[in-house]
Formats: sequence, structure tokens, C-alpha cells
Amino acid sequence: MRNSGFATRLKALCVAGFVSLVVLVAAPAYAGPVDDAIAAANAGNHAEALDILEPLARRGHPDDYMQQDADARILFVMIADRFRTRLFNEGANEAEHEKAFKLAYEIAHRAASSDTVTNWGMRYYLARMYLYGAGSTVEQAETGVAMLREVAASGDRVYANQARTTLCDEWIEEYCGD
Repeated sequence: MRNSGFATRLKALCVAGFVSLVVLVAAPAYAGPVDDAIAAANAGNHAEALDILEPLARRGHPDDYMQQDADARILFVMIADRFRTRLFNEGANEAEHEKAFKLAYEIAHRAASSDTVTNWGMRYYLARMYLYGAGSTVEQAETGVAMLREVAASGDRVYANQARTTLCDEWIEEYCGD
């Protein structure tokens, strides 16, 4: 009899799954704020992307495992890093967007220094902020290089390679390959 109860629950789950699929197919597509921010950043509108993500990035603690919030935080930090790089390359003033850059630093710093989880992405972006942030000190740059070395040695399939590339760009030849 135990199998028949299991079979009944399985059939109910299958029917519920089919009904959910029909509802999902019939529902209109909505991208959501994270997708909207990605679209804005890809279009070159970094400030708009940061404005969209800020409420999600501020919600909760960086070590919180609510996935959308975690995605929003790392995306916020990534876009802030790219925006700061673009402003620097264009000779633009960062002061107008300083609040966003400070929030990105705070998010990256809290996540990178977490005792419970090693977030290699946040360590990578925090290191970049130490290296390339306006007003960075020599100590911050040295800390950034040390963090990049740690990320490069981590074996992380995404950020280890990016860290090695950044270290090579900083003329640390041992990371430049042949």
C-alpha cells in the first residue's frame, strides 16, 4: 500500500507540474529588475543600471543566501567597477556617482571578508576597487594585489583567470603565461 500512496502523490505532483507549466507559458514574460539592469548596463547606461539595482543590493546582508539579492549585489559591484573604469578612461568626474561607488565597496568588502563563505567574485572586484579606485593608497593597492593573488590561486573557474589577467595587466609577469 505504501507504493500506491507514493504513486498517488507522484501523479498529483505531475498534474500540478503540468498546470504550472501551462500557467507559465500563458503568463506574459517579465524580465525583472536584475534583467532590466543588465540590459541598461549592456546599453552603456551604467548609472541607470545602478539605480535599478540599488534597492536590491541594499536589501539584506551580503552573506544572505537569498539568491536574487546575492545576484543583485555582485551585479551592482561589477557594474560599479565597470562604470568607474569608463569614467576614468573618459576623464569624467566620479563625484556625482560617489554614493554608488561607496555602496559597491561596502558590499564587496563585507562579502569578501565573510568568515562563512568565500566569495571569489567579490574578492576580485574589491581588489580592483583597491587598485583602481580614485584616491587609493599604496597600502590599498598592495592589499589589492595580495587579494588578486589569492583569487588567482583559488582555482575558481571564473575569477581565477580574471585575477591572473588583471595581475598581468599590472606588470606582474609570473601571471602573464608564455
